[in-house]
Amino acid sequence: MEQTADTVSLINVQPQPTLLQTTLQLVMAFGSVYTTTTISRVLVIIIAGNLMASTVLVPTPPIYSIAMHVGLECKCGTVCQCFDERRLSGICNNDFLDVTQVINGDPGFCIGSTTTFLTIERYALLNIPANWQFQWKRNGLNIWGANSVSYYPKKSGIYTCVVTNAIGCTKETNAIEITVYPVADIQIQSVAGTEICNGDSISLQAISTNSTDFIWYRNGISTGFMGNEFFAKQAGRYKALASTQYGGCEKFSNRITTTVFTSTATAVGSTNICKDDSVLLQATSNGQPIQYQWIRYSQVIPGANTDQLFASKKGRYRVVITSSENCVDTSNGILVTSNCRIADFTNTNGDDVSIYPNPTSGNFEIQIEGIYRKTDEIAFLQYTDPIGKILHTTTIQFDDSGIAMCNAPTSLSKGMYILLIQYGELRFKSKIFIIP
Repeated sequence: MEQTADTVSLINVQPQPTLLQTTLQLVMAFGSVYTTTTISRVLVIIIAGNLMASTVLVPTPPIYSIAMHVGLECKCGTVCQCFDERRLSGICNNDFLDVTQVINGDPGFCIGSTTTFLTIERYALLNIPANWQFQWKRNGLNIWGANSVSYYPKKSGIYTCVVTNAIGCTKETNAIEITVYPVADIQIQSVAGTEICNGDSISLQAISTNSTDFIWYRNGISTGFMGNEFFAKQAGRYKALASTQYGGCEKFSNRITTTVFTSTATAVGSTNICKDDSVLLQATSNGQPIQYQWIRYSQVIPGANTDQLFASKKGRYRVVITSSENCVDTSNGILVTSNCRIADFTNTNGDDVSIYPNPTSGNFEIQIEGIYRKTDEIAFLQYTDPIGKILHTTTIQFDDSGIAMCNAPTSLSKGMYILLIQYGELRFKSKIFIIP
């Protein structure tokens, strides 16, 4: 078997140069005179720790020799100033681009926040050249469209930026880790409907997978109550503000509108009824009623179990309503009286009342037959013209014999008038003639 010798090649890999700018003391010869001076800007190239070359970067007198201090160490931001690569061309070195990534704001923030952003700056506080290019990365992958000097992160990850100068030199910056926290996940629900029985409460509960703190609101105003369960006693619009354990990330829940079941009684018409009259009482509620029961004073009215009642007796009426949520509420009271207005009288027989003298020039008496006598009860007396216009109203009182003494108003001129008399639950109508 034929053997061949392997060819061995020696490859010398030089480390990438380190470029620094510093202030050095130089010994320069001008003819036969040596002088020591300080040059403020010198480019120093060091390979593997050995000084390889240096270049004065500002105009100086002719330099014949340069003596440099052995063991020179230079760090940006201390003795040295970082070098401005615009004074060189054709040299690419990562350390040459003195750029860094800095964060403005908190590295951990809630999703949707725009208060934190990343930006590129230079160690020497020099301006960023307008012809530099930028490519931001998240977790090592390019972010599409992220090519500005600053970037607002929207997702958690490790961010860097590749900076390219005008001659194609590139450097990837230091990494900054960003954590974007989710907002609170919050829903509220009612355990037993949204109707509150009068004087009672219902339970509202907050449900969340990442929230531990809740503040309850009613009609947009904080109730001051904190916890995952709230007992609502009033009608209103309720919601909860939840915050996470990551330092906020607040969010409002859905809204629940509650009502307090109440019943109301209203009168359709005058509540001052006359004999044989009635007034319609109407029951309403703000829920789903399934049962009605009318009461007069504290007594149940048999058969009065609809939303309407014709009240024909004086007294205080209420209605008790039961809702579909089994709430029971007693309405306000309506007082029905039987002192009807005299002006409402129509065709009442006047045979039971007599007026003497009639015609009269001033004083006269009114007498009601014995079956109607009610001693010491006040009666109302009204004078109207023949078409019903009220001209004068007064009160009279009957004695034990059922007679009341009256004086015709001096404001009435000669003529025929109608007397309307309200006496207890009774009403009477009669004519009277006034003469000079």
